[in-house]
Amino acid sequence: MRKILLSLIALLFIPFTSAYGRECAGILIPETCTVDGQVLSLNGCGLRTKFLFKIYAGALYTPAKITQASSLYRSDQPKVIRMRFIYHRVSAGQMRDAFADDFDNTVPGFSKTADARAFSRVFSFDVPAGDVIDLVFHADGTLTIARNGSTLATFHSAAL
Repeated sequence: MRKILLSLIALLFIPFTSAYGRECAGILIPETCTVDGQVLSLNGCGLRTKFLFKIYAGALYTPAKITQASSLYRSDQPKVIRMRFIYHRVSAGQMRDAFADDFDNTVPGFSKTADARAFSRVFSFDVPAGDVIDLVFHADGTLTIARNGSTLATFHSAAL
């Protein structure tokens, strides 16, 4: 699942590497964030839209600039995907469906696996505008999901 999630990162953010800066869709994007005491730099940012609606401004943080998806998921370095929601409310079902669709677009049928179902169960809440969801990939392979700075779940699965 780690490779699948990182592939999703690449699909979302590698194409936006030209969007460097501190602002995306009117949202200020910090140049750095810290994971496990290591400062990560903004690698890219972009706007996720659905049917012309602005859903969230996303940012990818890495220890060093990455321009190829293969480098992203081969790296054991920490990474952060930060999603700051713009749309007035994304329902829990919409969150789960979006991840399932992205999983299956990357690896057909993956959304039916136990790891994908466990990941999706974390999103049992609606996400209002202004909320921040972080997917934090630690160097040891652990994945932490946080909402507005509070940890929601931590996965220690080898598949992640």
